[in-house]
Amino acid sequence: MEYLGQRNWHCLVTRPQKDLVHARTTYLTIDTEAMASLKVDAATLEIKEARWDIHRREKGRPECLSVPALAGQRAYFGSGPVMRKALAGFHPAAAGLFAETIRGVIQAETWLIRERSYASMEDYDRVWTQEHRGSCRYYSNLDRVTGTWSEHIADQERTDVLFNRFKSAVWHRLPEGDLLITATLADSFHNVGLTVQAALPSFTVVEARGKVRRAPDAVCREAGATVPDLAGTALTQTDKRTVAQILGGPQACVHLVDLAGDVCRELALDLARKTGDS
Repeated sequence: MEYLGQRNWHCLVTRPQKDLVHARTTYLTIDTEAMASLKVDAATLEIKEARWDIHRREKGRPECLSVPALAGQRAYFGSGPVMRKALAGFHPAAAGLFAETIRGVIQAETWLIRERSYASMEDYDRVWTQEHRGSCRYYSNLDRVTGTWSEHIADQERTDVLFNRFKSAVWHRLPEGDLLITATLADSFHNVGLTVQAALPSFTVVEARGKVRRAPDAVCREAGATVPDLAGTALTQTDKRTVAQILGGPQACVHLVDLAGDVCRELALDLARKTGDS
């Protein structure tokens, strides 16, 4: 087995001031080091400042750019269309990194319940249960869930560092010539892993395995059972929505969908493009 490369993401959300949240996602590959950064009002989640930095890249000079079109927008659900419009013309990785950063803000909201006008953690839990019913495996099986979100995070206390998420993808060439991608996600609330073997040059999945090791409830950990159904899927000829349906739609774990639909699929697309350029 031959090591070929890796990609790493780190999303960090901190609270440098009582009324300010600072979220940034750093992205590292063989040829690129970049960061998306947002400064957000702790009460309204309104973006006060957005920056895009490329510290290192194989071709071209580093850059440090403000993204004024994001100022005044909310770093929350539904921000995708505005974000993509604001980032038109930016580096191809920018939209994904800002989306990851906004997801970090959403996860960090757990520690901002007073600022966000929730009466208690239980009130926050109740609102999410109502508003996100059917959105993932947890919220699609509320009749089977035995633990609440507030119970899942009950032993944690956070004031400065509100949220961490690490994602990685490492790829190897197997002796028979196939590509082996190992993708992982570990954050303040979850731990998920995925392994995909794909045949080249079609990037068709030969075998896939996935597991949820840490999650709010045991029902979440059942989601890995659908990952083998990715077999036969050509990663370069599908989209994230199709991947989500294969993994169970509303019964899927959104983090496994993230790893398969974003990390593995985007990696395959990038490798296919680079192979075509060579």
